[in-house]
Amino acid sequence: MAAAAAALGLRVAREGFADRAYEPDGTLRSRRLAGALHTDPRDAAAQALALARDGGVRAFDVTLVRLEVDTICVHGDTPNAPAIVRAVRDALGGAGIDVRPFALAPSRSAHRTPSVE
Repeated sequence: MAAAAAALGLRVAREGFADRAYEPDGTLRSRRLAGALHTDPRDAAAQALALARDGGVRAFDVTLVRLEVDTICVHGDTPNAPAIVRAVRDALGGAGIDVRPFALAPSRSAHRTPSVE
């Protein structure tokens, strides 16, 4: 879907989730199933770092799932959400990963002008 939107010139942001578990196929684990949420700030921060730095996460069954993401989401209704956000921000910043609002991020539009160096 991201490629189709970018091909139309739309700005695209692929979202990853620090506070949700993934299935081996890259989908989110249903909230109705055990282990669907990462409520420990350390676990969520580790997953955010894996998404941002390594391009993937370990699924619920520990399968490596490759995911390309541009943004990291923490759901406000997840237990410990404020602590999770702080831990995620600290982990990303500590790893030298720039944390900024999406509005300030470079565009991923298919029709952008290539940069020349």
